[in-house]
Amino acid sequence: MLFAQAMKGQTNFSPSNVLSVMNSLSTPINLGVAGPYVVKGAVSPIPGFHNIYNPTITLGVLDNGVIKQAAGPAFVNPVTVLNAAVSK
Repeated sequence: MLFAQAMKGQTNFSPSNVLSVMNSLSTPINLGVAGPYVVKGAVSPIPGFHNIYNPTITLGVLDNGVIKQAAGPAFVNPVTVLNAAVSK
């Protein structure tokens, strides 16, 4: 889904162009099942792991073969949740 949205309208699917497009994402792509994906200007929440741009996830349930968003917050950042749990 991310690839389809990022490459929409592109005609050059060479590895270098795909990598360039993916590394240049500055407008978030909202996939509905993960937090809006962005690379350019994003900062990793985990020191030493600079390629983690989008840790935000949604909690979902499978209902008759369809993934639906679970009740509660739309998106959560597991890094923040785990850091808060460790701090207690």
